[in-house]
Amino acid sequence: MKRKTRDNQRKKVYQLHHSQWDGLIPEAFKPMSLDKCQRLIDVCYYRMTGEAAHSERGKLSPMGFYPVYSGPPLVTDGRRRRRAGYCSGTHRIKLPKWSRNGETVIHEVAHSLVSGKYASHGPEFMKVMIRLLSFVCQISEAELRAKAKEHKVKSRASFPIKTWRVSKSLLAEFRKPETDSKVTNDTERIWKEHGVIRPITIENVRKYIFND
Repeated sequence: MKRKTRDNQRKKVYQLHHSQWDGLIPEAFKPMSLDKCQRLIDVCYYRMTGEAAHSERGKLSPMGFYPVYSGPPLVTDGRRRRRAGYCSGTHRIKLPKWSRNGETVIHEVAHSLVSGKYASHGPEFMKVMIRLLSFVCQISEAELRAKAKEHKVKSRASFPIKTWRVSKSLLAEFRKPETDSKVTNDTERIWKEHGVIRPITIENVRKYIFND
């Protein structure tokens, strides 16, 4: 039986998160809509794996035990949850309203990439997270590693990381202004299929309660 890898630096990683990286990346903590969180997940996942979203996103096996594809995870609104989280069984990222910011989204994407392979918050996880934060926030990895080291978080690991060049069109998709009236990819269709509620607005509440 394979022994479970100990998650020795979980507490330190969350302390780093709660300090907001000591103000090093303030833009990563700005609130985002659920739609934009999904777009950020798509960009980050493509950056690390070269896999883009497609029509099978969100689908599970007939028994409902595992996802049928390995592209970018589907984001859901995480209601009734206290914490954000990635579920490897359904390949989904659940984001309560308070957690919808770039740093938390990237944290969960990193979990989706190292889940089951390494310690949940180990050096391998931090290496992936720092690579993505550097890409999204346009800051050097050396600065992020130095800040992590100040908090005694290890981020150096020997395993290789390959990155894919993100097209200008995909970046433009992510950088589009946020909107609650139109989703720019197939997420709205999937949310409807799986009964995921859109971000709460008066219009959406009326549709949900009164079916109008």
